[in-house]
Amino acid sequence: MPTIVHPVKHSNLRIKLRQARCWTRIKLGATKFGRYKTASDNNYYKYSRGIFDNFKNIHLGVARGVEFVVSKKVSTGESGVAFTLNDQIEIKGRKTPLLELEKICVGFTKDSLIIESMQGVNGRKTNARDYRKKFGFSLTTLISVIEGQAKSHGFSKIKIRIPESLYSYWYPAARTPEEIPQIRERITKLYEKVAQTLGYERRGNFFVKSILNKANKN
Repeated sequence: MPTIVHPVKHSNLRIKLRQARCWTRIKLGATKFGRYKTASDNNYYKYSRGIFDNFKNIHLGVARGVEFVVSKKVSTGESGVAFTLNDQIEIKGRKTPLLELEKICVGFTKDSLIIESMQGVNGRKTNARDYRKKFGFSLTTLISVIEGQAKSHGFSKIKIRIPESLYSYWYPAARTPEEIPQIRERITKLYEKVAQTLGYERRGNFFVKSILNKANKN
């Protein structure tokens, strides 16, 4: 067997990291960027039921002159499509572009909409705090909107992936190794809070909620 020579000193580390990431994807059943089959293009075209095609921006309200809007977007990371909560202000009679505060990446199976990941504040943090004071916890608001959309398009369940099944849980964007346990703890608390608040039950690798009316069940 030929010997592989690595001329750059740190290339061995790169190879080990790449191997570790590949192993994590295999272990989790995920593909590149931590995407599961449920978030694949194939599942989107087969099972999304036109939920994004028919979606129009939903205006939630105004807090301290800032308007909050739910919209759809093409995404990166755990899924190629997402719903986002955004803020928007008006300057000299013109509305600024939507700025993302929260993002929920989604995937699909035949009867379920899968929440592949939830991401917190990326935009103006002050506006996010104002939103929470007036309307409540913003991620639960965004998921409630998604639940309504899923129900109107005939999905029977919403499933949220548990933190331990996420690529971002095992490989968080940490500046130092010491931050990793803290980030994982925050992710776990966030997911558990959302699941508990909205009435999801833990089943295996998901928090699950049925959204079908009993009268509509076969």
